[in-house]
Amino acid sequence: MYDSSRIKHLGSWCRDHTIPFCILSAERGLIDGDTIIEKYERVMDSTRAAELVPQVALKLRGFDAVVFFKGGARYSYADCIRQAAIASECPVALIEVLMFVDFARYV
Repeated sequence: MYDSSRIKHLGSWCRDHTIPFCILSAERGLIDGDTIIEKYERVMDSTRAAELVPQVALKLRGFDAVVFFKGGARYSYADCIRQAAIASECPVALIEVLMFVDFARYV
């Protein structure tokens, strides 16, 4: 599991609202947000992002749509998700700044 407080908060919010939560890892690709992995030093760059597109696209096929929270991540993460979404024909929304809203109140 990732140490970032923003990732922990987002994961907790998603679990509370029964929304699937995944993390795009430069080492492992798209993984479930609760997956525990060993620390690694690999960083996402354009080459690695391109390598991960097929694996990420395969996983995106299981979703109706994806919301990708970029936060402080490198743009190569967003590029990977964008290309995988195109390949899997899965709509994706890219969010740069995260504000938690109880969307259930508006449904």
